[in-house]
Amino acid sequence: MEPKNLNSKFCHYYLKSYSFIEEFYRMGHGIVADLWTTRYDEMKAIIVAIPSLAEQTTIANFLDRKTAQIDQPFPSKKNK
Repeated sequence: MEPKNLNSKFCHYYLKSYSFIEEFYRMGHGIVADLWTTRYDEMKAIIVAIPSLAEQTTIANFLDRKTAQIDQPFPSKKNK
């Protein structure tokens, strides 16, 4: 598979999304050697909506900012 007009950060988030994972499992054949088995001919049949490259970039940047905020530690309350 060769991605075309895909923002790599957007693709990273998209392939980890609940909706994509559910579709991936639906097309698969179960666990083999600790991996979920989905063959290429089945995977290419998964239909996904892909926004424009500009929208992908906007979404990926937003998710980067929000996940960075989530990863920030809470301020210490020791000095209060």
